[in-house]
Amino acid sequence: MKSNYMNSHVIILLIIMLFMLFSGDVSAQHNLGVHIDNIHSQQGKLYLGLFDTDVHFPHAGKERTALTMELDGIQNTAYIVFSNLPPGKYALAVYQDINGDNKCNTNAIGYPKEPFGFSNNIRPVLSAPSFSKTAVHLDMDTQIRIKLIK
Repeated sequence: MKSNYMNSHVIILLIIMLFMLFSGDVSAQHNLGVHIDNIHSQQGKLYLGLFDTDVHFPHAGKERTALTMELDGIQNTAYIVFSNLPPGKYALAVYQDINGDNKCNTNAIGYPKEPFGFSNNIRPVLSAPSFSKTAVHLDMDTQIRIKLIK
């Protein structure tokens, strides 16, 4: 009787260990919901660049993931979700391409002429903000707000 009792516990323990070994960390994917406020015009597109490193932040074309949203009929807010992201630090750079030339137009000293923004609503002073100042730590599904600057 004692032998059957031990065998059943060993089998249960093995099943639990196998389940843990092969299940992996399925919950390690998260969503980042981004509310964009202060959209100045219903014209053009909204470009969002998601960065997971400071190497190329905030330069378009160098991001981990880029999303574009048409603004036809959108009032002054928009909502976009970056799905299935692994845990880590992420920074967002956003601009509204009002004139449709697929770039963020700047003046002679490099300041954007079109509405733009960064995660944590960091306002640039003399240069683009750093990745560390704009980074959001993602370890669960998270919602952030970015207010566009004009």
